[in-house]
Amino acid sequence: MRRWLITGAVVLLAACGGGGGSKTSATRATTTTTVPPTTAKPAATLSVEPTAGKVGTTFTLTMAGAVGGETVTFHIRFPDNRVRDGQGHTVAPDGTLNATYVATAGNPNGEYQVSATGTQGTQAAATFTLGPTTGVPSTATTKGRVTTTTTRHA
Repeated sequence: MRRWLITGAVVLLAACGGGGGSKTSATRATTTTTVPPTTAKPAATLSVEPTAGKVGTTFTLTMAGAVGGETVTFHIRFPDNRVRDGQGHTVAPDGTLNATYVATAGNPNGEYQVSATGTQGTQAAATFTLGPTTGVPSTATTKGRVTTTTTRHA
């Protein structure tokens, strides 16, 4: 009789989930999200050609890596800390932009800092030097889309 009692207790314990380890059968929901790989966009670049010249030189500002269709404005800081803000230029679909700056009489000699700021967050910078004996006036042509800025100083 005692044997039946022990056997009955073991069966009862097993049926109630109390036979050693407790097993829960909770179902967990799993969500999988696939994120496309991200590739860092390379920083925009700005170059100035020629890198040095004298009054009368046409400096070509060439930007690459900008956002196609955004508007970029060039800011030129003169050696005497005056800043010339240019007009907005639209970037070509391939992310490039060309513009020119003509050094006119009255521009001080020294290093000019050019920065470009785009409406979609593009930023880049470059420098050129203006001096009485530096460089030769450039008549180089630019490739691709050309946008011209004419600057007049009083």
